Parts: sequence; structure tokens; C-alpha cells
Amino acid sequence: MLKTPLKSSLVNFKSQFIEMFGNPNKITNSSRLEEAFEIRNDLRKPLNDAVRSKMHTGELYPYYGANGQVDSINEYLMDCTALCLAEDCGAYGAGESTSYIIKGKSWVNNHAHVLIPLDCCDIEFANTYFKILDMTKFVTGTTRLKLTQGKMKEIPFLLPPLSDQKKFAAFVRQSDKSKFVSDTEVRDFRLLSNLIRNYNNMNVKDGN
Repeated sequence: MLKTPLKSSLVNFKSQFIEMFGNPNKITNSSRLEEAFEIRNDLRKPLNDAVRSKMHTGELYPYYGANGQVDSINEYLMDCTALCLAEDCGAYGAGESTSYIIKGKSWVNNHAHVLIPLDCCDIEFANTYFKILDMTKFVTGTTRLKLTQGKMKEIPFLLPPLSDQKKFAAFVRQSDKSKFVSDTEVRDFRLLSNLIRNYNNMNVKDGN
């Protein structure tokens, strides 16, 4: 049963996911990662600060790193929808943000794995799955954690029917839309409050 998205607070995607599909950390009927994704690390390429500083003119496109966008540059290597999974410097514990979705023209550096979902996999579903999954046993290092491609391929992946994945994805989109409306309402309320406060202060000064 789908829950009603809340407008006044962050929606608990994890709770909805677990209710529909179970806890990813306790699944027994998992699939291989490559049954759900095409791994396209060949599409990524690092650019140092000096090179990127010369690429800030004209039409700009997102430049992504381990945990999201880190710059905007005037060239791109990809034009697709993909899931990026931090290769290093990520937060790999259960409930931590390890993955993010990219869409359209972009450039990804070598700090994130590039996963393009196959027809059997919904990207919103997968993104939430990786946020819930505890991946600490698949990473190496102590001060600088690293998820190698080899270890990433060992990560179990849950593949329920695509129709159920899409139902969850619709819930995520509706929740994001509701949160945007809520955030806009809060911003407008604060703006109105400031205007009223400034108006009252002006009246007090004029009265003196």
C-alpha cells in the first residue's frame, strides 16, 4: 500500500521502500548488479582544476564527482540518464547517500562509477536501494574509502517486477514535487514575514 506523501516534512522513502520490497540488507533472492545495469566507466574522464578553469565560457554542462556536481564546464562526454555510485570518498553505510542520478549532457570524473539501467531496472528505485543498502563490507581503506569496480560487481541487487519499481518511482516523484511546493510555501511565508516586519519598523520610526 502506497503511503500519502507528506508536504511539510521530508518523505521517508526508505520506509516506503522497505514496506514494498523488504529491507535490502536482509534479502536472499538477489540478482547480480550486471543483470540490472550496464557499467560504463569508459565514459568518465577526470579534469584537474587548471583545465576546468579554462572551460567556464559559453554553454555549460554539469561536471560530476564522487558525491554529485562539483563544477560546470563547456564540454560533455555523456548525454543520457545514469546512476553514479561513489568510487571513493563516499558514504557507504546503510542510510547514507552513496548514489545520485544524472540526466542529459554531462561529464563524470573518475571518482564515480557510471551505471546505466537496463530495461528491467527503474533508476529511482535503484537510487533509493543504494541509499538503504549497507555497502561497508565492499569498500577498502580506512581514512579514504574506495569501492573498486570489482567489489561493486559483488554487490547484491534486488530486482522486483518492473511495474512495482515504477509504482515506487511514482511515489518518489510525487513526494519530491510535494516537497518543492512545501519549500516554496515556506520561502514565500518568510519573505512575507520580512516585508511585514520591515513595514512595521518603518511605521515605528515614522511615529517617533
